[in-house]
Amino acid sequence: MKAGALFGFLGSGLPLIATLRGYRLAWLGKDSIAGLSACIVSIPSVIAYAELVHLPAITGLYAALAAAIGYALFSSSRHVIAGPDAAIGLLAGSAILPLSGGDPARIVVLAAILSILSGVVLLLAARLKLGVIADLLSRPVLIGYLNGASLVLIATQLGKMFGIKTEGEEFFHIVFTVFQKLPQTHLATFFFGVLLVVLLFALAHWLPRVPGALAVCAVAIAATFVLDLGSYGVALVGEVPSGFPHLTIPAVHWADLAALAPAAVAIAFLAFSDGILLAQTFAEKNGYEVSPNRELVALGSANILAGLWQGFPVSASQSRTSIVDSAGGRTQLAQLILAVGLLLFLFFLTGLIALLPKVALGAILIVTAIGMLEVASLKGLYKIDRVECGIAMGVTAAILLAGVVPGIILGLLLSLTTVLIEVSRPDDAVLR
Repeated sequence: MKAGALFGFLGSGLPLIATLRGYRLAWLGKDSIAGLSACIVSIPSVIAYAELVHLPAITGLYAALAAAIGYALFSSSRHVIAGPDAAIGLLAGSAILPLSGGDPARIVVLAAILSILSGVVLLLAARLKLGVIADLLSRPVLIGYLNGASLVLIATQLGKMFGIKTEGEEFFHIVFTVFQKLPQTHLATFFFGVLLVVLLFALAHWLPRVPGALAVCAVAIAATFVLDLGSYGVALVGEVPSGFPHLTIPAVHWADLAALAPAAVAIAFLAFSDGILLAQTFAEKNGYEVSPNRELVALGSANILAGLWQGFPVSASQSRTSIVDSAGGRTQLAQLILAVGLLLFLFFLTGLIALLPKVALGAILIVTAIGMLEVASLKGLYKIDRVECGIAMGVTAAILLAGVVPGIILGLLLSLTTVLIEVSRPDDAVLR
């Protein structure tokens, strides 16, 4: 595709331009409040999600900034907020770590390549008008993936909670290592982590309007400052750079592209399936329509920009989208205001991250993972269709035994097989 044709394809009927042409000044106040609210709530979460990809905390902010700009420019949804996501982050981290050899610099490069590759897959799908592919991901497979990913996510954070070192992404290996190293538990880290987990659950139960992750980070930073937790051996995030992320084109090798391609396809599939469902839900609630192909372009652009800005793969965020909607956000301008808030934080407030204990990020991710568990949905499947329940449990088992990437690839193949079987079997009524 020629450069001119590509830009014409990306920009044709740009939804943001149409929105700005009909923009009312009366909407600016609510868009500003919605964008800033989502920004404040997102900062601790996106920093935590960077840990899932084995990247420095600052890259979570880079990815969130890139996603906000890329998605707002091209999305037909006026409410969906794009950015780092726990399920996508775990999938990306699982794909990258085995290829990196534990080299931090190589992890940064691989994360950028994976993000760009995922974006290219999404743009190709948009070019081929494959917006219907979201329907291929069956509900049982999604339930199985979320349950498996949640359990792996919890396991990967146990090392932070106990103050011990764990390696890899394999569920049973991590759990075995933690049990083996229990005598080495760093007690100050463990008790502080448990306190933060309890605080997160307490806030969710009694003060649901208070953003738990933000409150926990504030408490943790204050505790570090007042009690000097670092002197007790509690690991801190440490110094992080400030300022605008540098635009970087990662060095690409064919071997890396081939190794990351399956994960890129899986990330694109999951990101779009989740994103279009979210976009359609809030569009219906607020009385407008969204274009599946336009959402593919928006997510693709967000991922490519995240990769160029030293970030990692991104998706739509249900929690941040809900905040924008509940705050009265009216247009994509709320997401651009979120981006401005992230820029201000990057230039003036990154020093606060240095005082953040790593166990606080672990606590946030563990509680996030528990919230991702689809136990009730699994019970519902068991009552309605035990075969579909078996598919969900099979995907979960595959993730726990073989890893996140093989598990979700199996799930996608099962979804495709199910669709092909349904297509090949005409309705009985038709046969009659």
